[in-house]
Amino acid sequence: MQEKLSATSLDLLELDVDTRLADLILNASRLNEITPPTAENLILSSFHQGQEDARSEPFPEKLYTNHGYDPPNAGNTLMPLAWLNPEYRPTDDEIVNHLERTWERKLSEINYDFVFVSKHMRSSYALAHSATYLAQRNTF
Repeated sequence: MQEKLSATSLDLLELDVDTRLADLILNASRLNEITPPTAENLILSSFHQGQEDARSEPFPEKLYTNHGYDPPNAGNTLMPLAWLNPEYRPTDDEIVNHLERTWERKLSEINYDFVFVSKHMRSSYALAHSATYLAQRNTF
């Protein structure tokens, strides 16, 4: 008898984000070696993709609600409040510095592999999508 496998809400949310990042993840998986600058570029590209998706989707909150999560609000976000201003655009250096503080590690000090990079691409995408969603609603 086969055991029935079931996905959690988090599994499905991660799959949804992975689908949105499919081209970037595919390119990362084809690399023979992921160097720190390559990893940083992939993670930043994921961040920018999250921003763009939240700006262009008619209902960006569905990324969360479709998987049983509440949409982000200013009380449960991990990004600097300045990022919630719709006019503010963080620089790549600000993004990297924030991600390094959030993850409690420097991107340049990590041995990179595909699993590590794809996990952090997903995290970066979610952070950007949340910040952009909130900024568009001026909910801070």
